[in-house]
Amino acid sequence: MSLLPSWLGYKSSEAISYKVDDGWCDPKVKGIGKHCFGDFYYPLTMTNLQNPWADTANPGTPATNSIYKVFAKLSEILPDRVPLILFLLLSLICVSIPLIHMHSKIFHGSIFKTSIVSLVLFSSSPFLISIDRGNNQFLAIPLMYFFIYNLRSGLEGKALLYGVVLTLFKPQFVIFILIFLVHRNWKRAAQWIVLSATGYILAFALHYQSFPENIFYWLNQIYRYSDYAEKGAIFPVNLSLSNLIEIVLKLSEISISDFLIRIFCYGIFFIAIGAIVKLGYKNSLDFNLFYIAMLPIVFVETTFHYYLILILIPTCFIFIEAMNKDPKFDSSKRKILTQGKIMRFLLGGMLVLTFIPWTLPYVLDESLIGRGWSIIGINWLPGQFFINALMFWLVWCCLRGDSKNYSHSYTIPK
Repeated sequence: MSLLPSWLGYKSSEAISYKVDDGWCDPKVKGIGKHCFGDFYYPLTMTNLQNPWADTANPGTPATNSIYKVFAKLSEILPDRVPLILFLLLSLICVSIPLIHMHSKIFHGSIFKTSIVSLVLFSSSPFLISIDRGNNQFLAIPLMYFFIYNLRSGLEGKALLYGVVLTLFKPQFVIFILIFLVHRNWKRAAQWIVLSATGYILAFALHYQSFPENIFYWLNQIYRYSDYAEKGAIFPVNLSLSNLIEIVLKLSEISISDFLIRIFCYGIFFIAIGAIVKLGYKNSLDFNLFYIAMLPIVFVETTFHYYLILILIPTCFIFIEAMNKDPKFDSSKRKILTQGKIMRFLLGGMLVLTFIPWTLPYVLDESLIGRGWSIIGINWLPGQFFINALMFWLVWCCLRGDSKNYSHSYTIPK
């Protein structure tokens, strides 16, 4: 982490994440130092409401609300800060579970290989920002890991279970149903939809005093969430394609209606979906998983920087594949996602600029000093270009039919 933030009057974490004191708690009582973990304390204010989705900005699912309900109860019986500390410890456990599993099952006890992946996970900006905010994104890490691990092992039934649980916690994870549609596994896709829908209905029914109206309130929250972040703003950091277009237009002093921008983004999104569903069977599983994980980051209109946890585990499997020779596959046919000059450049640039927590030195430019919290967004802007460019290149590779060259061919049984 660069020392530049302190020279400019910012805390180190503020250079990549958010303000230390975000107003959702009294740091002297419930925070750590001057740090208030807003994404942890904010949901606690609505856990006991009959309808948590009625009058507050709350796109969270009933499953995540249930987790915060537990911590709300703990905050009533435990000393201040203890529930927060337990929540942060839970985040470390969630990251440790995949590492312990891959150490024994994938790396066969290799401390060196496990240490490399541990370094990637624990030092990555998405994980650090999730901790910094007290966000629940870390819950997806073990679920995503076992979802991909079971897919790679041909155990689609177990993978389906983890996929459904992921969807119950975060609705955007339903995008991974595409992995079954790619291979025309209609049965598993239908099971995913039925189990997820049933789980959501039962979870909303637990709030029986507002059921079933609470379902429609939540859906309205999801719809309105696309406008949660200011359009064309570089802070809070919003990595979506639509926001990047708005930023470029604002800097260029060009005016285009939000409707046209939205139509353009939706058009590209449906092309991307069509490409992977129609042609994805030619690709390897590694390519398809990374491709699908990128879709909600680029095309959901509000995508904060810690949402990159979506691609954290698929990225780790790229490192795993690079380090680990699987005896089930002919080594002469093993080709990883990073092959191809353009792919290496875009993927490498994205990982360097978005996964390494540093402050870019151009924040010393006098024209940028004094713009307040925009400095955080300026640090993320180059990475945002790489994220969106990489998504376009993935779509192009899929359409062109050469994406099969970027990884070996694991297949999913039908």
